[in-house]
Amino acid sequence: FDVGSRSPDERQYSAYAGRVAAEGIGALPAVFADYQRSATNWLYPAPTRVATVLIFALPMSITGERTPDSAALVSLGASILSLGLVAWMGARFFNIWTSVLAAWFMACSFGELGMARRAWSDAPAGFFGLLVVYLACEIAARAESPRARIWFAAFLTAGFAAMLVKDATVVGYGVCGLLLALYALWDRKWRECGL
Repeated sequence: FDVGSRSPDERQYSAYAGRVAAEGIGALPAVFADYQRSATNWLYPAPTRVATVLIFALPMSITGERTPDSAALVSLGASILSLGLVAWMGARFFNIWTSVLAAWFMACSFGELGMARRAWSDAPAGFFGLLVVYLACEIAARAESPRARIWFAAFLTAGFAAMLVKDATVVGYGVCGLLLALYALWDRKWRECGL
């Protein structure tokens, strides 16, 4: 809460989320219509990052506060979840020292610390992107498991959520999907390759 001023993007996304928090999810069509109606709005981000608007609206609905500070709580939460996921991935796929060092580096990252203070979609997108990588690693590690389809479903869901938070996450999602397809192709698992 020590950010001196908020960027136009933060104010715009907070305004979208504030309207959804006040009027409910049914306000989304009106938000889109209002954006489209005025050419001056086109200088600012469009409300197409629907998941960002909805998750920013969540703390606004709970606290009743419709400010960028309230939306920034989502970024803080996403950053904390990302830190936990990095630590878990380090321990799960490497060793405890990798886990500690990866978490330390992330906790000291200027970029991450900056995004955690802002009402931008970057911290939530970072969390969902990291979640996609984690799920891809789990799929590769558990390829023989009878529950592999559950991991695939989680991977698809996280990937779609990531793209609704920030469209640029399609790159990481696509790379992970391609690597999983190549991994399945290498093992001649045609059904998994198709998935």
